Amino acid sequence: MIAKALGALVQQGREWPPTLPEFVALCRDQMRAEAQTFVALPPATVDRIKGEQAAMKLRQMEGGVGQADPMYWAKYPKSAKAVELLVRGAERSYPLLMILRGHLDGTGQGHARSDEAVKALDWLRGNRPAWVDTEAA
Repeated sequence: MIAKALGALVQQGREWPPTLPEFVALCRDQMRAEAQTFVALPPATVDRIKGEQAAMKLRQMEGGVGQADPMYWAKYPKSAKAVELLVRGAERSYPLLMILRGHLDGTGQGHARSDEAVKALDWLRGNRPAWVDTEAA
């Protein structure tokens, strides 16, 4: 922009060196000229369904739904080890205790994702720890 302003000074045949107000005015003129040459981008065309799917995915990530939920592993255990960790965590964490109770009572919002986890939960139902039913975790 400065080079263009100095070029305009030479083309107009003005006296060298320009005064500060002249130089500032030349630079502003060049900025205005450049601003007029930019072409606006066309409006974005977004497939409505894809847009709604993306918005839903963002809402799920915000609200902790699906795999973005930090408790997803406990609500949907996929192995016996995950069930074991859930039991160990439920001894110290009330949210994990509530998830474990839901699994054992069949009232939970999640379910096991493998036969191995189903078997571990079935075994746990038959050998339910007493502390699971106490109020304090």
